[in-house]
Amino acid sequence: MNSRFTVTLFGALALALPSQAAVWYVDSSVASSGNGTSWSTAWKAVSNIKGVAAGDTVYFSGGTSSQVYPLTSVWSPAGGASGSPISYKVGQDSAHNGTVIFDLGSLGGWISGPSNWVTVDGGVNGVAHMTFQNGSQTQEWVVATKSQGFVLRYVNFEAGDGVNLNGASYFEIGYCNIHSTYDHAISMPSPPAPIGYDVNLIHDNTLILDQTAGTGTGSDGLQWGNSVSVYRNTIYGNAVSNYPGGQHQDGFQTDGQYIKIYNNTFHDIGNYFVFYDCFGSTGNVQIYNNVAYMSDTRFAGGAQQGIAIGRDGGATGTVTFTNFLVANNTIANYPLQAISMPSGTNTVWDSSSKVYNNIAFNTGSGFNIASAITGGLSSVTNIVTSVGGSLLFVAYQPPTSTPYAYNFQLLPTATILIGLGANLSSNFTYDHNGNARPGGSTPWDIGAYEYGSTSTSGPTAPVTVSVLIN
Repeated sequence: MNSRFTVTLFGALALALPSQAAVWYVDSSVASSGNGTSWSTAWKAVSNIKGVAAGDTVYFSGGTSSQVYPLTSVWSPAGGASGSPISYKVGQDSAHNGTVIFDLGSLGGWISGPSNWVTVDGGVNGVAHMTFQNGSQTQEWVVATKSQGFVLRYVNFEAGDGVNLNGASYFEIGYCNIHSTYDHAISMPSPPAPIGYDVNLIHDNTLILDQTAGTGTGSDGLQWGNSVSVYRNTIYGNAVSNYPGGQHQDGFQTDGQYIKIYNNTFHDIGNYFVFYDCFGSTGNVQIYNNVAYMSDTRFAGGAQQGIAIGRDGGATGTVTFTNFLVANNTIANYPLQAISMPSGTNTVWDSSSKVYNNIAFNTGSGFNIASAITGGLSSVTNIVTSVGGSLLFVAYQPPTSTPYAYNFQLLPTATILIGLGANLSSNFTYDHNGNARPGGSTPWDIGAYEYGSTSTSGPTAPVTVSVLIN
């Protein structure tokens, strides 16, 4: 092989190989902005970031404790490509892994109009080390509308609305803490056409939703969306003296298709913890292993229901519900129905929908289930009871004005729930804690927990909620 051919061959190979992803650095404590290629030559501010490409990672310094990044304008971060996003993270070494604080000042938001395939990750060893502060309490902090591949993990939001994902797809919101004071924590209006299950993910978050207690008015947790799975979130209603927005409060209000809502815990939501408010036909929905309860007399005095699925009063024509699964939910202390899936004028349920293994404890009227739905009121596996809470659950008391630690895992004396449910292993195989439910033809326990279930060591929301009852 002659030297000329060798050079030409290696040049061709170099052109064929992908460029290596770069690592960049931002540190607000440096005296002046550098070229961003090391901590010693770091960029100083968000506005200095430039030249990043698909697959790159940009680290922000949190110092040894915390570090503030004042923002003078909203940020539209550059993005990458499918499978090769641009990632914006907190520094991971001990000199830079403190909390990164983005101070919004008087800005209405922090991120707006990101490019496609952007990941913002504030995690350090599984703990949130990124905070947004001093933003507007009536506007979203993050507006990622019509973007693809937007990922937000391990971020703490101070009081204000959280995330707007209008028209977005392939998104993930995980391990975040959002205190919503006005309209919603996470919104997904005008969604793209449904694709299938588990395309978009909202998981392991703690959402605090302000409300004027007893009135039903308050911020929503999640709104609308298609092809979204909502799991392992903890969602609280939070009493304030005067909620300023115009919402009636729901944990999740939607009319979408290919929706999964499972293994969540809902506390003291002002109206429905799941509100399927349908203007047109919908289907392919799974709601299972959720725990929902009212714990405070100020919340429980209103007209709350648990799961409400039906035709909106403003809908035109017939609304058909297909392939809904509502199973193994534990719902307690709701003044009205635990689950409402009624028949009615221009409302059609088909037999592909199933309601099994739900418990309505100390609720006003238990279940209202259309006769066409498989299981439903004709099945002994949906239990309505108002007695024996201390015999059924590890820790239970009726709602009071004093915060109380509820635990709806089953006691050995819960004989009306243990081993009396339908086996739904063709749909899912675990309980609220992630423990396996029995296989084969063995009956399941009724409610969100199998007897003897223990908490798993899986991920949890990163910060203990301290503002629950004012």
